[in-house]
Amino acid sequence: MLVVLAIPVLMILGILVFAAVVPPETQEEAAARASRESVAKERTKQQCAIKRICKQYGEARQQCAVAGDFANCIRVKTGMEQADLANECTEDGRVQGLDPSAEPSGVDCFLN
Repeated sequence: MLVVLAIPVLMILGILVFAAVVPPETQEEAAARASRESVAKERTKQQCAIKRICKQYGEARQQCAVAGDFANCIRVKTGMEQADLANECTEDGRVQGLDPSAEPSGVDCFLN
């Protein structure tokens, strides 16, 4: 019984010690953190957009493989403005130059 009561007390003491040891965030630190988070969110948003376009390009590329005018087929299947971004994509529909493990996940893209 004593052990059961000791665990919450020790947890509360740990939180109090942590709060006393770690100084509060200054305004400059908060602004820098907010700036970093904003940049990271924008980068994720851009990577998600390119990832979406590359996936569409990869699928269109397969469908257009037998077309007489490949470039026109890609333009029609992906949309005019997205066809220009196809240079960012690999042939299999991945983002060129981006490690697949560094790509944002579907959840990240959904939330952004």
